[in-house]
Amino acid sequence: MGREYFKENRILTAEEHLDMQRHPVIGEQQAAKEGLPRGVQLLVRWHHEWWNGNGYPDRLEGEQIPLAARILRAADTFAALTGERPFRKPIPIDEARRYMIEWAGIEFDPKVVKALISVDKFFVTERAAAS
Repeated sequence: MGREYFKENRILTAEEHLDMQRHPVIGEQQAAKEGLPRGVQLLVRWHHEWWNGNGYPDRLEGEQIPLAARILRAADTFAALTGERPFRKPIPIDEARRYMIEWAGIEFDPKVVKALISVDKFFVTERAAAS
């Protein structure tokens, strides 16, 4: 979206927070303009829905959220936690795994989290670096 506040380490203003919550809808609209299938458009729209219904933009919950969107939500969060951001360093993989476990059943589908953290090949790089 090209918003500068994404790069800053601070609490967002109410206006910025509302703007940020619009990005799934903006992404859906952009996917439509690109001629992507409706399923892809909705995946983009719903990738910030939470398992407990506190996500956005439609406040879907549990099984109402398509599985692909639940997987994207967990993978996107894990990548955000373990990747470098303009406002912070990446967190260690073990810490990211703990975060995902703590938020399973709240933000994330517990089955998706279980599958994600059980895939050892995602964690080989960090183990090799620690050796």
